[in-house]
Amino acid sequence: MADKEARDGSQTLPSESPSSSVQQHDAVEKLLRDLHNGDIPKDYTPGTQNDAALNGLSIKDLLKLRQAWARLVLKSDDKSLDVFLHA
Repeated sequence: MADKEARDGSQTLPSESPSSSVQQHDAVEKLLRDLHNGDIPKDYTPGTQNDAALNGLSIKDLLKLRQAWARLVLKSDDKSLDVFLHA
């Protein structure tokens, strides 16, 4: 009997109750409805130290950022370093 359930995929995981799958489905439906209505989802997770540093920058820091970018571009020619620039 258990083999038949495993083959047709109807067996649910022990940690997943039907109510939690219904709640997950409802949450996805609400998210899709909000996106359709133009509402931007909120991210309440705490940011990283990098996020905090970048959020603290202003237009006044543009020169320093360009200089840092130029130094990274020069260092990217060094094959011993892996540098990824992400805009």
